[in-house]
Amino acid sequence: MRKLCSGVFMYLEREAKFRLKLEPGFYIDYLMRSGFKLIDRIVELDTYFQHPCRDMASSDEALRLRSRRSLVKNTVSFLLCYKGPRRINGLFKEREEFEVEIKDMDIALNILNKLGFREVVSFLKYREVYVHERTKILIDHLIGVGWFMEIETDEPDFLEKFYRELRDHLEIVRETYLEICLSSGMCVNRVD
Repeated sequence: MRKLCSGVFMYLEREAKFRLKLEPGFYIDYLMRSGFKLIDRIVELDTYFQHPCRDMASSDEALRLRSRRSLVKNTVSFLLCYKGPRRINGLFKEREEFEVEIKDMDIALNILNKLGFREVVSFLKYREVYVHERTKILIDHLIGVGWFMEIETDEPDFLEKFYRELRDHLEIVRETYLEICLSSGMCVNRVD
């Protein structure tokens, strides 16, 4: 991650994503036995937007406004993120990201609307964050769709070993959550 200026970060997102074939507890037990620690439980509401003058889906770009509530830290934050086109590198998907924290979600929504950006989809996700050394693993419940795992690491050997050990219980996913929500029509943006 590289800080560009106050509150603006650019980094190369490098992750592997899997659909969980078993109950999440199976994977959490594996992580805990492997030395991972749970550091946060988060509820995220992601809203994606379409550019007024070009098709971001065909250029494999995304603009996301995220509301993040940490259940552990008891904090709420709002983030605006641009995601560039993906590159597939083995199990990893890589893409450039620019992210900035914003103070007021309503003002950000108004700015995007005034500029002609159109909301494409919003969806809720419950996320648990586990870390060990230079690896972060996210266990995600994409509400309405199912359970997923994202692995962010700069240690390819860890990922290869992890996948070898659990391959029968994981399904590789190349699609983004945005694509999954649009194709399935099953994502929800609120829980009653």
